[in-house]
Amino acid sequence: MKRMRLVCHPLTWAACVAALVLGGGGIAPAVADTSIQCGESITHSIVLQHDLLNCPGVGLYVVGDNVDVNLNGHTISGTYSSGVLTPGVWIVRYHDIVVRNGTIRGFGIGVDPMYIQHLTIKHLVLDGNYIGVYVYSSSHAVVHHNLVRGAVFEGHMALGIKTYGSDHVTFADNRLSNRLRGAIGVDASSYVDVLRNYENGAVTDPCPECNALSVTGSQYVHVVANALHNNPGTALYVSLGAASVTVSSNVIDHTRRSGMRIDKSDRRIVLLGNQAHDNGWDGIQVDATGTQITSNVANDNGWRGIEAVAGVVDGGGNIAHGNGGDQCVNVVCS
Repeated sequence: MKRMRLVCHPLTWAACVAALVLGGGGIAPAVADTSIQCGESITHSIVLQHDLLNCPGVGLYVVGDNVDVNLNGHTISGTYSSGVLTPGVWIVRYHDIVVRNGTIRGFGIGVDPMYIQHLTIKHLVLDGNYIGVYVYSSSHAVVHHNLVRGAVFEGHMALGIKTYGSDHVTFADNRLSNRLRGAIGVDASSYVDVLRNYENGAVTDPCPECNALSVTGSQYVHVVANALHNNPGTALYVSLGAASVTVSSNVIDHTRRSGMRIDKSDRRIVLLGNQAHDNGWDGIQVDATGTQITSNVANDNGWRGIEAVAGVVDGGGNIAHGNGGDQCVNVVCS
């Protein structure tokens, strides 16, 4: 039976995840395996029984369909060296894969799925990897309830969770912290939901290009109910011709530059019910005509509350107080 094509929406999250994880393909029963070593090829579902420490290369390869990799609270650690993106768990061209319940530390990429159909990554601690999770050219992936902690490698801060060239992807309920150059990235992808993630950059170093959450060249994206704090660049940046992006109910504060920026090349952008306060520059900066700006609150920012170009759509209900410059430009704020 052909599986339905799903994208997780905030109002149908629980049912959607259940369908993605349980429907259709059928994950094979797990086997408690005590013989697994670093670099092993996993062909069937497993429950790891011990740590795999200081792996000199790839931690585990997944080389089969319908595989559940349950780390069972154990750790896979690597010996990351600059410029070598060795994965902790590497999966290429399979379907119905789950990776869960453990710690992956010290790799170029914590979990590296490429060309995967139906993927779940959940309940992991991704600690000190150069990139936590990189979903590449995959479809129907859910990355949820993970803890991602960054590190600094030869002066370069780490990345958190990223997707490139993928469709029907959900990043939800993840916590990201500690010197991440980019916590969440959506690049050249479509039908992506970024929901209820919490990010605290905790960075004092200047890093103008460090955007906590970026949507670049992507379409049909929902960025909803995320909290972004203490970032050195722009916290939420939509750019490079992104289209049909809804940014709603997010809270952004204490960012060194603007809390939120919409690039002039973007199309069909909706900003609804966001809060941006105590940011270094503008609370919300909109350079794309046609952007709908409704019921946002932008208080106590270093420059303007909402700075928009002529030609945006003022949906009303915007509020701005206590900002360093004009409260709002090209929208009416109370």
